[in-house]
Amino acid sequence: MTGAELIEQVRRAITGSGERPATDRAVAGRLGMSVTHLTNWKKRQDVTPEQIARLLLSVDRASEERTHNGVIQPIVEFF
Repeated sequence: MTGAELIEQVRRAITGSGERPATDRAVAGRLGMSVTHLTNWKKRQDVTPEQIARLLLSVDRASEERTHNGVIQPIVEFF
């Protein structure tokens, strides 16, 4: 699998049916990386299982950060 194929599959997965395809910025944000890093991923000719595993860890960290920010911000704004 190439990097471009992987990123395209991620784009399809995060885009709902009937919606416009997610932008590179939206995909990068969901994956926990910059747009530049996403572009580098798309240029990869071969993606290894180790690279995918590291990407999953990045996604996990980004998800955790979004969750914390989503919980803490309303609490801070309340007080």
